[in-house]
Amino acid sequence: MKKSRLLNIVLCAELAIAVGVMSYLATKTSQLYKIRPTQYSNELVVNTSNKHKTIIKKNEKQGILDLEKLVQSSPYEEAWVYLPKKQEWIEVGVSESNVIKGDNKLSFKRYFKKLGINNDEIDELYDEGIWTVMRKSKAKVGIAKRELNTLLQNNDEITSYHIHPCNWSPLFEIFPSHKDIAVMIDQSSDFYKHHPNGEYTAKIGSAYGITEYKLTGEGIDYIKNQNLNRFEISRLAKEMHKSIEKVKFDLVETNNYGLKCEMQLKVNNPKLEVNYTPHNQIKFKE
Repeated sequence: MKKSRLLNIVLCAELAIAVGVMSYLATKTSQLYKIRPTQYSNELVVNTSNKHKTIIKKNEKQGILDLEKLVQSSPYEEAWVYLPKKQEWIEVGVSESNVIKGDNKLSFKRYFKKLGINNDEIDELYDEGIWTVMRKSKAKVGIAKRELNTLLQNNDEITSYHIHPCNWSPLFEIFPSHKDIAVMIDQSSDFYKHHPNGEYTAKIGSAYGITEYKLTGEGIDYIKNQNLNRFEISRLAKEMHKSIEKVKFDLVETNNYGLKCEMQLKVNNPKLEVNYTPHNQIKFKE
């Protein structure tokens, strides 16, 4: 009898957990696929309420100036689509989250060793307190898929923007992650189905500058001829991510919100193009 009661309690507990998980997933899914009401804003903002989407009427230069402020003040990622022909920024990010991880000297050393900096220089940087701006945070942003799909179908020139918060380390802020690249491939695939001669570009805004990453002509031809599922997209993104090589990485000086760095990248994959431009060197189309 006792065993039967215990079994019933366990089953009820498991059922409650399952219902809770399903409810959570349903909420997340509804955020991704519902069409949100629109609110116009004078500047780009990180909108964590997800009850509405923001639209900002600004050109690309003005929007990037807003991004520079956001990466200094927000612990969250956020995402927008910029429409050059309309000079509009449309927020497509939802379900923003952020978890800051603790940092320690061991992880700090491992990080800088990857950049080719010797132990003496690493110790000096650590002792100077540079590590305080090297905290790793796990920031995430989902994409409002129905809203984005409409934009991809109805516009033949799109720039997909998202920000990397400046409490990350330079390498993580500047480089697209393999997940960033996977999202770019997925969006490019949808975009070029509707606009074979269109122009799709993905960009990251960080405290250091703008990183542009997109498919080359060979990459576009490849996805046009393939019907890639999400596992194949993920595998391709990981291959592309591994192909990004640091040719030059110089930590120049500290500034008000992190480290100023000069970086040159090399991509050893004919399907991917990546370019990093510091803020003071960005040029815009007239």
